[in-house]
Amino acid sequence: MKYDPKLDKKKKKYQRYFQEKEIFEVSTRLQEYDFEPYFPEQPLAPYWEDNWYGGDNEYYFDLHEKAGWIGLEGYDYKVEHVKQDRVWTKEEVYYNMDKHGFRSHHSARDLRNTTRILHAGQCHTFGMGIPYEGCYTSLTHGSHINLSPYKTVMDLWEPLGYWIEEFKPTHLIITNPRFFLESDYMYEHLYQQNAHRNDIEEWKSAVTQMYLEQGKMYFNQFLDYVNSFKIPAFVGWEVSRMWRHLWIRKNLKPRKYITYVPHTPTYWVVDLARDNRRPGFRSHINVAARMNEWIENYPQYLGQYWTGEDFDYPHKALGPVTHYERLGTSN
Repeated sequence: MKYDPKLDKKKKKYQRYFQEKEIFEVSTRLQEYDFEPYFPEQPLAPYWEDNWYGGDNEYYFDLHEKAGWIGLEGYDYKVEHVKQDRVWTKEEVYYNMDKHGFRSHHSARDLRNTTRILHAGQCHTFGMGIPYEGCYTSLTHGSHINLSPYKTVMDLWEPLGYWIEEFKPTHLIITNPRFFLESDYMYEHLYQQNAHRNDIEEWKSAVTQMYLEQGKMYFNQFLDYVNSFKIPAFVGWEVSRMWRHLWIRKNLKPRKYITYVPHTPTYWVVDLARDNRRPGFRSHINVAARMNEWIENYPQYLGQYWTGEDFDYPHKALGPVTHYERLGTSN
């Protein structure tokens, strides 16, 4: 049969759609991960402090302690290739918020630092499950402010603009919130309430396509907003929540002040935090090393993707590629 480039392109588009559809629909079956009822509203209260936060709570700690810690598998998809290799204590992690409700504690002296990093993101940026001094935000160059954890891009919009004006950062480092909009949580209920439909498969396809197109529009608006500040920006994502779709991992239009960094857990996640769901100490060291390389050499990376598959991480990853990464990197 003669090769037909138009047919081949159509076939790849068809395959891509169903890969995205599968990933999205699998996420609706992981409600304890994607729609966490214990995840607090943002921002956090000023001067709030405790040994526990969100999924890093005493209930799960006691379960892990009873199971013996060592050898327990990471039980979120981005850490499922890792086994716990240390015993945690109840005293090792402490969450201490400053007057702004941030886990970072900046001073007037930080405003005079020649390298000022504004970090923004979700639980990984927050450093859930590890002491803050071990979080990558504490290990990157210069002084920093940490806007986290935010659940959606739209939640992050206003605080990002305010703190850019207030802190006047020299660099932005943004990693993925969970969703685009608060209304994304409604997809859980839509799927549950419409399971009885005779046309459920066709209905799911339509809803999924609507979600993807809506998300694409809002995310592109957000990237234009970030680019408008004319500050070098590192925009990185995991194979996680809203970022797991192929269109968000590939082929975004270049933006002059942004480096796209498609983090992949197989390369940088090598250990587990206390909650067994998030990356641990050595994984944060890996991410900080990548970010510091960018901070030192950002002009050569702006306006493009920096895949970094050959980046020499301080701690080498072990284990197989996850199911989500296979889907997320397929052609």
